Amino acid sequence: MLSNIEYFGKSSNYPQAKDTIISKRIVFEERLIISALKPDIEYLESIKIGPFFGRNQILENVLGKLLFLQGEIDLELIYQSNTREICTSNFKFSFCTFLEMPNFLSDDRYNAEILVEYIDLRMINAREVSASLLALIWLPQIKENYLEYQANYPYKIKIYRAQKYRVS
Repeated sequence: MLSNIEYFGKSSNYPQAKDTIISKRIVFEERLIISALKPDIEYLESIKIGPFFGRNQILENVLGKLLFLQGEIDLELIYQSNTREICTSNFKFSFCTFLEMPNFLSDDRYNAEILVEYIDLRMINAREVSASLLALIWLPQIKENYLEYQANYPYKIKIYRAQKYRVS
């Protein structure tokens, strides 16, 4: 039996336009192949997903400053096997992208954030799944009281931990 999982981001998690300096969407298209050590997929149960940034760096060129972001999206696929047991398989999508830094933003006052907006997983066969993800990356507006803002967000790059989504 083939199955699909589709997830649409919660609108309450999206940043407001007035609260962002700049944003960018990135798309991932991956083919997930289940390890030969794991049993075949009968149907997809759910997924856990966790996007995060690993490295960031300000780059300067003749046109201005760029924020180079490098990260990964961890995806745990939870499925029922053809032997009726619940199994998991883990995958990582690496990415890198750039955001153009506004001139008024100093190098040490940024906090890039990421949110997975859309996920579509479709079984190709009992060992392969096609995965499409859409993620939003943005720089939030600097708060008026920056020291208080920095105390509440001590890391320059905010990490969103894995959340479980089940779609029937």
